[in-house]
Amino acid sequence: MRISWNISRRMVVSGVPPKLIKLLRFAVGCKDFSAAAVFFAAIFTLVPACLRAEPYDADYDKLLKKYPNAVYVSDFGAIADDGRDDTGAVAAAIKAAVEIPGTRIVFNEGRYDFKKLKMGIAAIGLSGISDLAIDGRGAIFVGHSEGAYIGMSECENVCVRGIKIRDSKMPYAVGRVGKIDKESGSFECALFAPFAASWRYVKAVTSYDMGRKIFTSETDAYQTRFRKFAKPVDPWVLSVPLENPAKMPEAGEVVVLRYQVYAPPAIIIADSRNVRFERISIESHAGAGIFGCNSENILLDKVNVIPEGDGILSTTADGINLDNCRGKIRVSDCEFYGTGDDAVGIRQTYWVFCERTGENSARIKLGRRLTGLIKEFAPRKGDVLRIGGKTNWLRPEFESVVVESKIGEKPGEVYITCENPLPEYAKAGMPVSNATAFPRVDIVDCKFGSNRGRGLFLLTEGAEVKGCYFTDTALPAIYMRCDFSKWMEGPAPRDIKIEGCSFKNCNHWRLEDGAPAIYASAKFPESAAAEGWVGENISVEGCTFEDCSEVPVRLENIKNIFSTLLNMLQYVSQIRLTLKGLQPVTLIL
Repeated sequence: MRISWNISRRMVVSGVPPKLIKLLRFAVGCKDFSAAAVFFAAIFTLVPACLRAEPYDADYDKLLKKYPNAVYVSDFGAIADDGRDDTGAVAAAIKAAVEIPGTRIVFNEGRYDFKKLKMGIAAIGLSGISDLAIDGRGAIFVGHSEGAYIGMSECENVCVRGIKIRDSKMPYAVGRVGKIDKESGSFECALFAPFAASWRYVKAVTSYDMGRKIFTSETDAYQTRFRKFAKPVDPWVLSVPLENPAKMPEAGEVVVLRYQVYAPPAIIIADSRNVRFERISIESHAGAGIFGCNSENILLDKVNVIPEGDGILSTTADGINLDNCRGKIRVSDCEFYGTGDDAVGIRQTYWVFCERTGENSARIKLGRRLTGLIKEFAPRKGDVLRIGGKTNWLRPEFESVVVESKIGEKPGEVYITCENPLPEYAKAGMPVSNATAFPRVDIVDCKFGSNRGRGLFLLTEGAEVKGCYFTDTALPAIYMRCDFSKWMEGPAPRDIKIEGCSFKNCNHWRLEDGAPAIYASAKFPESAAAEGWVGENISVEGCTFEDCSEVPVRLENIKNIFSTLLNMLQYVSQIRLTLKGLQPVTLIL
């Protein structure tokens, strides 16, 4: 029995059909030698092929142990490749599965259509659920309207594995600029197959090099609030209006037209903990790939945000965006190509001090207009809040535990009470950050390339980036920017180690001062106090730089500069270091 059990278990993991497993079990336990020989002769021609198709997967074995119960979506009417809407059937399967902790919702390989995606409502909605897995087994999720595929809220111990995400209509087109009409502020674009012209909004226009397969900087126009349709001239020519004619592309340019930029992300993780995503592919989506906020302990393993086939864009916005998360974040063995903005962003949105309401209490508001997520972003009881110093607003000098947090009546505002008296110098306009919402981050063995923004946008305290490859990023490959002037994002980078990474043709738009591949900086508002350092302890070890700028590493407002420098002496030819109030210094090594 042990032999047959081991055989069956490993073959289930490898995708061998259950009937074939039963035959093998019978043959192993069969007392009639002639009968057993016949069975072995029949099945051994099939078993090797199955095993070669998909090798034994230890992670899947762990999934089966942790989620031993199975609910099949096919039992509720979700049949692969039938072309019917599967939204309701999958919802029914989830309703049945949540009744039993440790359950897998199992899909068969093939295409599943979600024709009722809605703004604010995910096709697969998971709310207040624990100990559940979505076992895709290579299923392809196809959405027919703009919306999220998976929405997760207040969940715990949830695993999503083995799915591909692909919008039914490509959210972009590619073509060559032809006739320009300066009077109407529009241009004609001859589209390349298979991008036929249609009546759609064009939310962004970016030039593109088809030979090198990279976004270029000649044209980069956003018009996300522009409400004027592009018009088909013929089936393969589109007349594109521009909100700002000053950003008109040149005739002959190849451009990417994004019909959408900031639609709902494909996957949303909100206020959840212990979440795993394994073997996920996001191949085409009108929005970001994965957005997470106020969630704890997130693992992304073999999550690929890569265009389908010969496509150019995977997502029209960021690939992965994790904001205000906590605990540990690990991104391992993932690939990110063709994202419309940053490939991976890990950050926290600053709060702004409004007024003191008591010795220990104050009214604060979220720094950016994300009022729809105010509950998820609001400080919790027990969190540690920070306020900057009197002489440097971005260098925290006050910390205290939150004993009460209450959402206010005005959009984006929260009333907080701290354990200790607030500093006397605290005044309106100062940044407030949540020290509890700085996750420990590991980015390991990942690949980034051919994206319109940055490779890794890293704003946290305590991170390792190891064994990663960055190529053809339009902006810095690794950007550690603390910004309280425009985007209201932080914190200042601290205790970050970049080791054994390779950089090729990064920041090829040559933006930012010096166009570094690795860039750490701080941006203050004009009214802010900005004396001295902000970040500290950043090291770059064993990295290589090819076809990057002459100054591949630039660090601003960083404490412990000389110890940091010693770690990099043998790896780069030039480095630029800047302290606030001093002239930049370029060291030729």
